[in-house]
Amino acid sequence: MPSAPLWHMEKVAIFNSKESFDLLQNTIDYLICKGKLDRAFTKN
Repeated sequence: MPSAPLWHMEKVAIFNSKESFDLLQNTIDYLICKGKLDRAFTKN
């Protein structure tokens, strides 16, 4: 999970950073899978 998601979003928007985009996309995919399995979300 990215510790600074807004920073990574800015890197994607301003610098077209593939590394930051991939990190954010993997995090989103993970959270979607976790939600589909009815797993609880924690602060971490």
